[in-house]
Amino acid sequence: MPSKYSVQDRVPLPGSNATMPRIGYGVYRSADCKKAVSNALLAGYRHIDTAQFYRNEAAVGEAIKEAGIPREDIYIVTKIQYPVENSIEKTLESIRESVKRIDPDDENRKGYVDLFLVHTPTSGRSGREILWAALELLKQEGEPLILGSTTSKYDPPSPSPAPTFHFTFMGPILANTNLL
Repeated sequence: MPSKYSVQDRVPLPGSNATMPRIGYGVYRSADCKKAVSNALLAGYRHIDTAQFYRNEAAVGEAIKEAGIPREDIYIVTKIQYPVENSIEKTLESIRESVKRIDPDDENRKGYVDLFLVHTPTSGRSGREILWAALELLKQEGEPLILGSTTSKYDPPSPSPAPTFHFTFMGPILANTNLL
Protein backbone atom coordinates (compact mmCIF):
# COMPACT_ATOMS: atom_id res chain seq x y z
CA MET A 1 0.00 0.00 0.00
CA PRO A 2 1.40 3.41 -0.93
CA SER A 3 2.52 5.72 1.84
CA LYS A 4 0.75 8.65 0.12
CA TYR A 5 -2.66 8.64 -1.46
CA SER A 6 -3.81 10.70 -4.41
CA VAL A 7 -7.18 11.57 -5.87
CA GLN A 8 -6.41 9.18 -8.74
CA ASP A 9 -5.97 6.08 -6.51
CA ARG A 10 -8.80 3.56 -6.85
CA VAL A 11 -9.93 0.82 -4.50
CA PRO A 12 -11.99 -2.29 -5.24
CA LEU A 13 -15.45 -2.57 -3.74
CA PRO A 14 -16.07 -5.91 -2.05
CA GLY A 15 -18.61 -8.17 -3.69
CA SER A 16 -18.46 -6.41 -7.05
CA ASN A 17 -16.21 -5.74 -10.02
CA ALA A 18 -16.39 -2.01 -9.33
CA THR A 19 -13.64 0.27 -8.13
CA MET A 20 -13.94 3.78 -6.80
CA PRO A 21 -11.52 6.62 -6.19
CA ARG A 22 -10.02 6.32 -2.72
CA ILE A 23 -10.37 10.03 -1.97
CA GLY A 24 -13.59 11.88 -2.69
CA TYR A 25 -14.77 15.45 -2.70
CA GLY A 26 -17.78 16.13 -0.46
CA VAL A 27 -20.12 19.04 -1.05
CA TYR A 28 -22.00 19.43 2.23
CA ARG A 29 -22.90 23.10 2.80
CA SER A 30 -20.92 24.23 -0.20
CA ALA A 31 -21.70 27.93 -0.72
CA ASP A 32 -21.29 27.64 -4.50
CA CYS A 33 -21.57 23.92 -5.09
CA LYS A 34 -21.35 24.04 -8.87
CA LYS A 35 -18.13 26.06 -8.77
CA ALA A 36 -16.70 23.89 -5.99
CA VAL A 37 -17.34 20.67 -7.95
CA SER A 38 -15.97 22.25 -11.14
CA ASN A 39 -12.77 23.19 -9.31
CA ALA A 40 -12.52 19.76 -7.69
CA LEU A 41 -12.80 18.09 -11.11
CA LEU A 42 -10.14 20.46 -12.51
CA ALA A 43 -7.89 19.50 -9.58
CA GLY A 44 -8.22 15.84 -10.53
CA TYR A 45 -10.95 14.57 -8.20
CA ARG A 46 -13.12 11.91 -9.81
CA HIS A 47 -15.22 10.96 -6.77
CA ILE A 48 -17.97 13.42 -5.85
CA ASP A 49 -20.10 12.92 -2.73
CA THR A 50 -23.49 14.60 -2.31
CA ALA A 51 -26.83 13.80 -0.63
CA GLN A 52 -30.52 14.55 -0.87
CA PHE A 53 -30.19 16.30 2.50
CA TYR A 54 -27.57 18.72 1.10
CA ARG A 55 -30.04 19.93 -1.56
CA ASN A 56 -27.26 20.39 -4.11
CA GLU A 57 -27.55 17.28 -6.29
CA ALA A 58 -28.62 19.40 -9.32
CA ALA A 59 -25.59 21.70 -8.93
CA VAL A 60 -23.33 18.63 -8.78
CA GLY A 61 -24.96 17.32 -11.96
CA GLU A 62 -24.54 20.65 -13.78
CA ALA A 63 -20.86 20.88 -12.88
CA ILE A 64 -20.21 17.32 -14.02
CA LYS A 65 -22.04 17.85 -17.31
CA GLU A 66 -20.16 21.08 -18.03
CA ALA A 67 -16.76 19.60 -17.12
CA GLY A 68 -16.55 17.64 -20.36
CA ILE A 69 -15.17 14.59 -18.55
CA PRO A 70 -16.71 11.29 -19.64
CA ARG A 71 -19.38 10.31 -17.11
CA GLU A 72 -17.89 6.84 -16.63
CA ASP A 73 -14.68 8.49 -15.38
CA ILE A 74 -16.50 10.19 -12.49
CA TYR A 75 -17.74 8.24 -9.46
CA ILE A 76 -20.86 9.79 -7.97
CA VAL A 77 -22.12 9.01 -4.49
CA THR A 78 -25.37 10.30 -3.06
CA LYS A 79 -27.29 9.46 0.06
CA ILE A 80 -30.99 8.99 0.73
CA GLN A 81 -32.14 10.49 4.00
CA TYR A 82 -35.59 9.20 4.96
CA PRO A 83 -38.35 7.03 3.53
CA VAL A 84 -41.07 9.09 1.83
CA GLU A 85 -44.44 8.69 3.56
CA ASN A 86 -43.39 5.17 4.68
CA SER A 87 -43.89 4.02 1.08
CA ILE A 88 -41.41 1.94 -0.90
CA GLU A 89 -42.81 3.30 -4.20
CA LYS A 90 -42.65 6.96 -3.11
CA THR A 91 -39.17 6.42 -1.72
CA LEU A 92 -38.14 4.77 -5.00
CA GLU A 93 -39.47 7.82 -6.89
CA SER A 94 -37.42 10.08 -4.59
CA ILE A 95 -34.32 8.03 -5.42
CA ARG A 96 -35.09 8.25 -9.15
CA GLU A 97 -35.40 12.03 -8.78
CA SER A 98 -31.89 12.12 -7.27
CA VAL A 99 -30.56 10.29 -10.30
CA LYS A 100 -32.34 12.74 -12.63
CA ARG A 101 -30.91 15.73 -10.78
CA ILE A 102 -27.37 14.38 -10.80
CA ASP A 103 -27.15 12.63 -14.17
CA PRO A 104 -30.21 13.09 -16.37
CA ASP A 105 -30.85 10.74 -19.26
CA ASP A 106 -29.94 12.03 -22.69
CA GLU A 107 -30.38 10.70 -26.22
CA ASN A 108 -27.19 8.61 -25.99
CA ARG A 109 -27.41 7.00 -22.55
CA LYS A 110 -29.33 6.52 -19.34
CA GLY A 111 -28.23 8.57 -16.34
CA TYR A 112 -27.04 6.83 -13.19
CA VAL A 113 -25.47 7.19 -9.75
CA ASP A 114 -22.62 4.84 -8.85
CA LEU A 115 -23.23 4.47 -5.14
CA PHE A 116 -26.39 5.11 -3.11
CA LEU A 117 -26.02 5.17 0.66
CA VAL A 118 -28.59 5.08 3.44
CA HIS A 119 -27.62 8.37 5.09
CA THR A 120 -28.83 7.99 8.65
CA PRO A 121 -30.25 5.34 10.96
CA THR A 122 -32.73 7.77 12.53
CA SER A 123 -35.75 6.48 10.60
CA GLY A 124 -35.59 3.30 12.69
CA ARG A 125 -35.52 -0.28 11.49
CA SER A 126 -38.85 -0.05 9.60
CA GLY A 127 -37.68 3.13 7.84
CA ARG A 128 -34.37 1.53 6.88
CA GLU A 129 -36.26 -1.49 5.53
CA ILE A 130 -38.25 0.85 3.26
CA LEU A 131 -35.10 2.67 2.14
CA TRP A 132 -33.28 -0.57 1.47
CA ALA A 133 -36.25 -2.13 -0.39
CA ALA A 134 -36.51 0.94 -2.63
CA LEU A 135 -32.77 0.85 -3.38
CA GLU A 136 -32.94 -2.85 -4.19
CA LEU A 137 -35.85 -2.20 -6.59
CA LEU A 138 -33.80 0.45 -8.37
CA LYS A 139 -30.93 -1.99 -8.70
CA GLN A 140 -33.30 -4.68 -10.04
CA GLU A 141 -34.42 -2.18 -12.70
CA GLY A 142 -30.89 -2.34 -14.05
CA GLU A 143 -29.23 0.59 -12.36
CA PRO A 144 -25.48 -0.08 -12.08
CA LEU A 145 -25.33 1.08 -8.51
CA ILE A 146 -23.73 -0.20 -5.37
CA LEU A 147 -25.73 -0.07 -2.13
CA GLY A 148 -24.29 0.91 1.20
CA SER A 149 -24.65 2.59 4.56
CA THR A 150 -23.05 5.54 6.30
CA THR A 151 -23.43 4.28 9.83
CA SER A 152 -22.08 1.31 11.73
CA LYS A 153 -25.42 1.08 13.53
CA TYR A 154 -27.16 0.07 10.30
CA ASP A 155 -29.09 -3.15 10.71
CA PRO A 156 -30.12 -4.37 7.24
CA PRO A 157 -33.33 -6.35 6.95
CA SER A 158 -32.53 -10.06 7.15
CA PRO A 159 -33.80 -11.06 3.68
CA SER A 160 -31.66 -8.39 2.04
CA PRO A 161 -27.94 -8.63 1.44
CA ALA A 162 -25.75 -6.64 3.78
CA PRO A 163 -24.47 -3.31 2.45
CA THR A 164 -21.65 -3.71 -0.07
CA PHE A 165 -20.07 -0.52 1.11
CA HIS A 166 -19.71 1.31 4.40
CA PHE A 167 -18.87 5.00 4.16
CA THR A 168 -16.75 6.58 6.87
CA PHE A 169 -16.17 10.32 6.98
CA MET A 170 -12.77 11.67 7.84
CA GLY A 171 -11.66 15.26 7.53
CA PRO A 172 -9.77 18.05 9.27
CA ILE A 173 -12.60 18.72 11.73
CA LEU A 174 -13.52 15.09 12.34
CA ALA A 175 -10.26 13.16 12.27
CA ASN A 176 -11.00 9.49 12.80
CA THR A 177 -7.47 8.43 13.75
CA ASN A 178 -8.52 4.79 14.23
CA LEU A 179 -8.79 4.55 10.43
CA LEU A 180 -5.31 5.87 9.72
